[in-house]
Amino acid sequence: MGELPDIGANEFLYILDPSRRHSIFSESINPDMDSNVTVPFFNKTSEEAQKLTEETSGILAFKGLDSDQIQEVVNAMADIKVKCGDWVFKQGDEGDSFYVIQDGIFEMSKEELGKSKVLQRLENKGHFGEIALLYNMPRTCSVAALSDGSLWRMDRVTFRKIVVNGAFRKRKFYDEALSSVPMFRVLDTTEKNKLSDTLDTKIFKDGEVVFRVGDKAGGMFFVESGSVLVKEGNENGTVLSVLKKGDHFGEISVMPEENRNAYIASGSVRLAFLQTDCFERLLGSCKDIMKRKFN
Repeated sequence: MGELPDIGANEFLYILDPSRRHSIFSESINPDMDSNVTVPFFNKTSEEAQKLTEETSGILAFKGLDSDQIQEVVNAMADIKVKCGDWVFKQGDEGDSFYVIQDGIFEMSKEELGKSKVLQRLENKGHFGEIALLYNMPRTCSVAALSDGSLWRMDRVTFRKIVVNGAFRKRKFYDEALSSVPMFRVLDTTEKNKLSDTLDTKIFKDGEVVFRVGDKAGGMFFVESGSVLVKEGNENGTVLSVLKKGDHFGEISVMPEENRNAYIASGSVRLAFLQTDCFERLLGSCKDIMKRKFN
């Protein structure tokens, strides 16, 4: 892979959580900087993996990751044991890891005006420490073990490798997907970035209908993973083609046509959806874009 450019922190944030508009990392990130880092793998039981999957799926930092990346996060988390009275970390420490509780009781506290204030007590579930990784800042509170227990831990380097590089790869895919549409080739980088920020992820199970004959797509779909069957007439029709990663379907046009085919998920499918209304709100009408193309 060739050298990748430095990417501003805000660009990653739009992918991780488009509703928020401030930076994750205080520094810009070059995704190639961790290119020699190998993501570790630690065996887990199916029950442990399930618990970790559920816990990490609600964490902001992993909100924009796909199922494969979430699985990578789960596999990379190391098992550590703590004793009653141990400090997991203290307020002011450098934030280099985040933790998911396996079992045990943990108390979060904060020093204010020379006094310790208990913020929260977690028992046998929960997580902590991701804020310091997100914002590249010292720990804002302390966490102590109130019993013997176990934690799953991910270190900062692995966090960057999976989350930041994963976000970069997703943005890169979005840019390439948009550039594959002839009408969008007249757009500049800023305009394409705006469109990338509006793409909405949609997940379909095997056999689910993306849209049917006569339905209006309402925008354009880009295949992120999996395959989509294009069938003539309806769900039981002849397969005309199979769309794979990087392909697109649906339409954003001056005069949308009635859909004449059925689009069916083959296996688990992840699609990025660009809504026509979002497109026109950001860049104007399709007619205006077409004028630019021919001028």
